[in-house]
Amino acid sequence: MFRSWSLASRACRAGAGVLAVSAAAAVAECAGADAKPTGSAPAQVSAAKLASVFDHTLLKPEASPADVRALCEEAHRYSFASVCVNPSFVAEARAYLDALAAREGTERVVRVCTVIGFPLGATTSRVKAFEAEEAVNAGADEIDMVLPVGRLRGRADVAAVTRDLAAVAEVSQRRGVVLKVILETALLNDDERDLAVMLAAQTGCDFVKTSTGFAKGGATVKDVGAMHEQAAVVAGTGVGVAGGMRVKASGGVRTCEQAMRMLGAGASRLGASASVAIFEECVALGYVSGADEHVKAAAPAAGSASAPAANSDDAY
Repeated sequence: MFRSWSLASRACRAGAGVLAVSAAAAVAECAGADAKPTGSAPAQVSAAKLASVFDHTLLKPEASPADVRALCEEAHRYSFASVCVNPSFVAEARAYLDALAAREGTERVVRVCTVIGFPLGATTSRVKAFEAEEAVNAGADEIDMVLPVGRLRGRADVAAVTRDLAAVAEVSQRRGVVLKVILETALLNDDERDLAVMLAAQTGCDFVKTSTGFAKGGATVKDVGAMHEQAAVVAGTGVGVAGGMRVKASGGVRTCEQAMRMLGAGASRLGASASVAIFEECVALGYVSGADEHVKAAAPAAGSASAPAANSDDAY
């Protein structure tokens, strides 16, 4: 999706390529000390391509229905990949996004993502599978589940981790939704992180994701690059979904520079609450083409006479 403009390391060049920022520090962190920028201007990416990497996220416990509707309006305006909301808001978000699209006479583009076993990953596998089923019934297109981190650490109970992933993967595959597995990389060493990627691939998960955003740390270029490489290695053995698992970076991605680093390291999705600010910063820096044509006009304020009504049935 993104074109390389630097002599980056294999971790930063593999798969997605690089849309690099001009800051030398960004290139150095992603590519390593021996890599040097070419000196050419950064390649531009289309507004549609950049927008398509964002899972526009609101998972704060204090989020209100009005907050979720505002999130949906922003995602609709920018045609982000998805909105990521807590399970109790899935039905409401789905209905509101459908209404926004219907008002324009178009099909809904923005998908609905929710979280399972969030944020600790410590519920039972049966509960996670039930949560996933409920979420899909409510209208979720994508599921971000947290694996049982404590059982993964130190390889304490790998079989239990595998069963946990398999239980939710069975639901996602049967119901035809995307499954992303949150590893919580800030709590793992390199061996545990790589093992988690392998287990996710073996159970048929679609993405591995760095973080919940609720732990002591979030996404790092190092972890994203390593996850991308490990996913490619596992895919090379014929294990996992067709085309291989992809990587979602989340937790602490707040600026255009940070976003570009994550994409350069191999991320295909970015989970961010600051998606609009990141997108607009990238536009201002000249990295995005076609933004004026891509971004829709602002929707009427939620609750106004011309705003679509949200169906809150079964939303709580």
